[in-house]
Amino acid sequence: MPHRKMPLRSYLLLGCVIVALVPVLIFTFWIQRSAYQQEIASVKDRHLLIARNLTGALARYALDIQAAFQDVTHNPDESVPEEQTHLLKTLGINLIAYLDMDGELVNLSFGAPHHLPFDDTRHLLHADIWRSRAAYRISSVLPCRDGTPALFVLQEREEGGYALGSIHLDYIRKVQRAVTFGEKGHAAIIDHRGQLLAHPKPAWQQQMKDISHLPPARKMMAGDTGVIQFFSPAIKADMIAGYATVTSTGWGVMIPQPISELEERAAQVRQVALGVSCAGLFMALILGWWLARTFTRPIDRTVEAATALAENHHTAHLGMPKGPMPQELDTLCRRFDQMADQVYQARISLESQVAQRTEALQKEIEQRKRLEEKLRHLASHDQLTGLPNRNLFLDRLDQALQLAGRKRHTAALLFLDIDRFKEVNDRLGHHVGDLLLQEIAARLKSAIRQADTASRYGGDEFVLLLIDSGDEMRVGQLAKKVLESIAEPIAIEGKSLTISASLGIALSRGEQSPDELLHQADAAMYRAKQLGKNRYAFAPPEDRLEPV
Repeated sequence: MPHRKMPLRSYLLLGCVIVALVPVLIFTFWIQRSAYQQEIASVKDRHLLIARNLTGALARYALDIQAAFQDVTHNPDESVPEEQTHLLKTLGINLIAYLDMDGELVNLSFGAPHHLPFDDTRHLLHADIWRSRAAYRISSVLPCRDGTPALFVLQEREEGGYALGSIHLDYIRKVQRAVTFGEKGHAAIIDHRGQLLAHPKPAWQQQMKDISHLPPARKMMAGDTGVIQFFSPAIKADMIAGYATVTSTGWGVMIPQPISELEERAAQVRQVALGVSCAGLFMALILGWWLARTFTRPIDRTVEAATALAENHHTAHLGMPKGPMPQELDTLCRRFDQMADQVYQARISLESQVAQRTEALQKEIEQRKRLEEKLRHLASHDQLTGLPNRNLFLDRLDQALQLAGRKRHTAALLFLDIDRFKEVNDRLGHHVGDLLLQEIAARLKSAIRQADTASRYGGDEFVLLLIDSGDEMRVGQLAKKVLESIAEPIAIEGKSLTISASLGIALSRGEQSPDELLHQADAAMYRAKQLGKNRYAFAPPEDRLEPV
C-alpha cells in the first residue's frame, strides 16, 4: 500500500508553526532573563539625562543672578533704580543690603528686613556657609528672620564693605516640581553642604533637612555626576538615582526612584511577553493556514507600498491586486491607503510645527542676546547720560597712555565741571538738573571725534579723552569750542537756561599714570574756577591760562 502524502497546505502550515514557535520560545526565555536589566539600563540613562538637564537650567539661573546682583550693587550711591527692581523680583532677589568691613548692617536698599539672615550679619563673613572665599560668594541654605529658607550672596565692594543679597527658592522648587514619575519617583535638589533646597516633602524643605549622609548626596558634594543604587532610610527601600552637580554653586540634583517599581514593570513585561508568546503561537496556527492560501499575492505589493511610504512618497498606495481576495484583506489594503494619506499629512503638519518652534527658539535666543547686551551696557555706561562710566573711562585712559608712550604722540585729558550746577538743582529741581546733564552730555559727545571719549566722571563732572590730540593750540581750540557749546542757551520744559563750565587740561605722552593725569587735570580745572569760571587752564599751574 503506497504511503499517503501530506498536502502542500499541511507542509506550509507546519513550517509556519515551527518558524513561529522557535523565535517565540527564545523571545519569552530572553525577556524573562533580561527585562529587569533592561529596566535598570533604561532608568540609568533617563534619570541621568533629567539630572543633567535640571543642573543646566540651575547653572543658567545662577549666572543670571550673579550678573544682575553685581550690576545693581556696582552703583556707588547704593540705590536700586526703579527699572531694575522688576528684574530683581523676576530672578527671585528679594533683598539687597550693604555691610561694613566688620559685617555690620549699614544700609537696606531693597527688600524688607525680614529677608535678612536669622543670625547676626556680623557672623556671616567668617561662617562656614560659603561655597568659596572669592569676591562673589553664594551660601548654603539658611533661615531668614521670618523663618523662610533662602540662599544668600555676598559681593566685596571696591569702596569697601560688602553687598548682601537674599534669594528665595521659588524657582529652584519650581524646577524640582516639574519632575515626577511612577509612584515615588521624584527630584531632590541640595546645596553644597548637603541641605535640601527642594523636595516633594514641604516639611523637609522648611527644615532644610541635611541629607549629606546619603551616598548620592556625598557624590554630588564631591562634584561627581553619575548613577548610584542606595538604601533610603526615609522610604525604607532600595533606590536608584541619577545625579549631577552645578559646578559654579555646588548645588546637586538627584532623580531617585524605588527599585521595586522597576521590578514591578519588569514583571509586567514578563507577563505581557508570555501572553504575546501564547497569542503568537495561536496566531501562527491560524495565519499559517491563511497565508498559505491567500497572502502570497499581495505581499510584494505591500512591501513596495511600505517602502514608498518610508521614503516619504505621497503616492504610497497598494493598488488592488487582480484576482480573488478575501474581504478582510481588501479592507486592509484600503485602510493602508488611508493610513498613507494620514501619515503624509502628519509629516507635513510636523514639519510646520518644527519650523514654528525653530522660529520661536531663534526669537528667544535673540531676546536673551539683547538682554545680555543691555546688562553689559549698564555695567559700563552711566545710566542718566548714556556716556561711558568711570570704570570704562579709566580703562580707555590707561590704553590711551600706553599707546601714546609707544607711538610718542600726545594724549589730552580735559576735566570739566559745570559752574553753579547746585543752584540749578536747588532752584529748578533735580529733574531739570538731570535733563540739563543729558543735554550737556550730548553737546560734549558731538564736539569730539568718534575715536575720542566723553564720560560722566561723577555728579556734574565730565572728562574728555583726546587720542593723538596734537599741540596745546589744537587742544585749546577744542576746549574753547566745548565751553562755547555749553554756554549756548538750553531749553528745558519751557525754560531757557544759560550756564558755563570750568575746564582743566592735562597733556601727556604716556609718561604719567592715569591717576596722575587725572589729578593734574582736576587741579587745572579748580584753577580755572578760582580765576573766574567759564574758562580753561592747562596743567601744570605755571602754564598759560586761556579765558573763553
